[in-house]
This record gives sequence, structure tokens and C-alpha cells, in this order.
Amino acid sequence: MNWDDLRYFLAVASGGSLSAAARQMGVSQATVWRHVDSLESALGARLFDHRRTGYRPSPAGETLLEKARQIEADMAALQEAVTGSAGPLSGEVRLTGPEFLATGLMTKALAGFCAEHPALRTELITGSPAAMLSRRETDIALLFDLPLRGDFAVERRTAVGFGVYASHAYVEKHGRPAAVDDFLGHLLIDFDDSAGHVAPARWLKSGGRGARTVFRSNSADARMTATKAGHGIAMLPALNGDAEPGLIRLFGPDELGRLELSLLVGERVRRTPRVKAVCDFVAETLGEHHAAIAG
Repeated sequence: MNWDDLRYFLAVASGGSLSAAARQMGVSQATVWRHVDSLESALGARLFDHRRTGYRPSPAGETLLEKARQIEADMAALQEAVTGSAGPLSGEVRLTGPEFLATGLMTKALAGFCAEHPALRTELITGSPAAMLSRRETDIALLFDLPLRGDFAVERRTAVGFGVYASHAYVEKHGRPAAVDDFLGHLLIDFDDSAGHVAPARWLKSGGRGARTVFRSNSADARMTATKAGHGIAMLPALNGDAEPGLIRLFGPDELGRLELSLLVGERVRRTPRVKAVCDFVAETLGEHHAAIAG
């Protein structure tokens, strides 16, 4: 077993296919497979299951993957100690988080970061960060509720503020609600019935009481668009609502409260240079925009 074979194994595990690994390594697919086959022969174990969706590590591959990432981090640290430089960042880093952060702030920020590291590929996913972290399908996650189990480390905590917003046209036509829990006579844009929506406790308990719900969606972007169109009043993250000149903040975090967002990184990849670099960048971005995020 040699380190060169491990590098190709990591590329396939990261990219999920021989073609993706070949592009990452700048070689042919045949060369990638030759190194993986060499590693499997040396270990006497099948390292990947070939599925329609691509190559997924087998149980033996999962065991090797964790150790190989540690070796990768150690090799980079050794190079940095000897030469004073860890070399260019390369490979893939998967980041998951809530939609309101991913579609705006993080996407814009990561574009500049990736331009500085052309060999690095970032994957930003919204949906269920906790589930992906528990299944080891993500490297870095932004979560409101810490998972009860899992090999992760908390890198940073950030306060997230929420507000109640309406368009200028809506306010001119319908006026303002009397209080957070008194929306009598008003139209509400709300979450759908699926689980996993995040909101301050006061809003979940009695926010929007008395309103007639006219629109629901599991998408924060869709609720934002409906609010801007004057369809009704919505509870939105202050980061998004405050940035829209067409919206009026009716109530803010002082009335609704704030939630704590945690930046987590998997212990198994925490020392990997590419993951550490992305994690540090995300932490810096949250710090730079903490006032806007807190509302």
C-alpha cells in the first residue's frame, strides 16, 4: 500500500465517480481505476460499491476513508512544517446549511474564495444538515439544533435574528398588525406542514394569531418572493428581510427573539487542509456579517 494509491482512492470517494476523480487528478479514468485496483489488491478488500448513482465506499472503504483523510491531513502538515507551505488546496468540500444563508451570503462569499483556489471544489447543499452530518455525507454544517450524537466539533456560534415583514403596498392597503400575536384581519405567508422549519419560540407559540393564511411554502425564497409581491405578511430571517428595500420590518428580533446557529465540522476531516480552510473561511464570513445576521 502506498500514499499515491490512497490519493486516488480519496479522489473517487470525494467525487463519487471515476470521471470526477480523473478530472480532479488530471489523468484518465483508466489511471484512476488502476490505482484503486492496486489498493484493493494490497488490502485484499473491495473498497467501493458501484451503483447507478456512482461509486460509494463499501464498509471496508468507509473504514479506510476515515484513516486516509487523517493521513492526508498529516502529510499536508508535514509538508507545511518542512517547506513552510501546505501547497494548493484541492479536492471537494461539502457544506450544508439553511437555505436563507446558502442562497445569499454563503454563495456570494464562496465564489470569491473558490476563485483563489481553482483546484478546490465546494458543494453547498440545503435541506437537512443534521441528517447529512449523521450519515457522514457532509464535512461542514450550519445547524440550529445540535445533533445528540456524532463525531463533530463546534467551531463557532452565531446569533440569528428574525423579523416580521410586509411590502409597502401591503401596508398601504391593510395597515400594520397590532402585535406579534395579534394579526386579526391580516393575510399570512407561512411555512408548509412539513417538519424542520426554524423560528423563534414566540413566533412558533403564537405568532400571526388571528391572520388568514393565504400562502404556504417550505422554501424561504418562495416566502420572500410572495412577501415582496404583497401577497401577505411573513416571518423571515432578518439577514434577508432587512436587505430587501421593498419590504418593511414590522417587528424585529427584540420582539421575536434570536436563535443560536452553530458551525460544525466533522472530526474525521477536521485537520484536512481543504476542510479546515473552508471552515475557517465560513467562520470569518459569519463574523464579518454578524450584525446583519443578528438583525
